[in-house]
Amino acid sequence: MHKYDIAITAQSSKSKDLVNLIRKYYYDLAELSIVATMDAAPIIQQNTGLHVGLLEESNLGGYLHIAQLIANHDIKLVIFLCDLSLIKIEDSVGAMLRACTIYDVPLANNIATAEFILERYLEKKMATRYRIPEKVLV
Repeated sequence: MHKYDIAITAQSSKSKDLVNLIRKYYYDLAELSIVATMDAAPIIQQNTGLHVGLLEESNLGGYLHIAQLIANHDIKLVIFLCDLSLIKIEDSVGAMLRACTIYDVPLANNIATAEFILERYLEKKMATRYRIPEKVLV
């Protein structure tokens, strides 16, 4: 199975927020491996040009697929922008949320948390990329 840095999805009422988030972090996100549900992916690609891997539509098993990727340690973080007035913690959404909790995968369900998690993740990735080896004393 393919490993991804981030799984991204959003309920349709949060699509504009998701597009704005991706535009803000576009250059950093473009260097990562990202997967999205089939309902979010076309919106992302058409409005930002960011390439993302495709999963099933959220209501056809996309959330369950994200949960499976998390359980297999193939996802490092999840951005799921949700509209609480529309959400029912159905089996598939609940499975994704439980998987994040069980496997300690950071989950952002709003813009503030998404930005916080992305900033930290990107900071850590940059530190790893440009880490200067420590001098070993013998």
